[in-house]
Amino acid sequence: MSQNLGGAYVAMAGDQCFAIAVDHLLVQGDFTIAEYEKKVHQITPHLFIINPGLFSDSVHFSERMSHHNDKYEASEKRPMSPEVFTSIASWELYSRKFSSPVSINPIIVGFYPDTYDVFLSTLDMAGCETRKKDFVTGGSAQNMIMGIAESFWQPKMTPEKLFEVCSQVVIQACERDTKSGWGATVYIVEPNKVTIRKIATRMD
Repeated sequence: MSQNLGGAYVAMAGDQCFAIAVDHLLVQGDFTIAEYEKKVHQITPHLFIINPGLFSDSVHFSERMSHHNDKYEASEKRPMSPEVFTSIASWELYSRKFSSPVSINPIIVGFYPDTYDVFLSTLDMAGCETRKKDFVTGGSAQNMIMGIAESFWQPKMTPEKLFEVCSQVVIQACERDTKSGWGATVYIVEPNKVTIRKIATRMD
């Protein structure tokens, strides 16, 4: 699909909170390129996008989606909901399906504006959406994360419990995937704050 397939990405829902964990390794094919920590893009205080896939497409797509959000808020005078944001992202991907495909599989996570329930969604390269209520995954460690997360995830987790579970999931996924690791960052997002913590993972 793309040249940068490395990485362990997971977003998990808790009780009016959510967690995002991403590793720091940036690879091209089988070659290590760099340690890169800024894989998570915060669009609004309550809306985030992560773009596993080709690094240059990831950065460009995040910038375009941030621009769409700014235009929406300027015209509508209110924050963009996760559903609207996802619909625009889906349209962006589909509109380029036959001309210049974007080699990423976005993960979108945020809060519903009125209830602060968690919104979790993933998109493929053609903009097809899969919406979940528990967790979503991406990167070369995706299959490892799925099995581990299914064992660890529980409904209605507190922010601290969510951090522990999400950290263990990404650490164990990095242990099983040679294209992931070099440390990880975990974001714990609550309605009134965002807590960012660094954790250690494999470095080889």
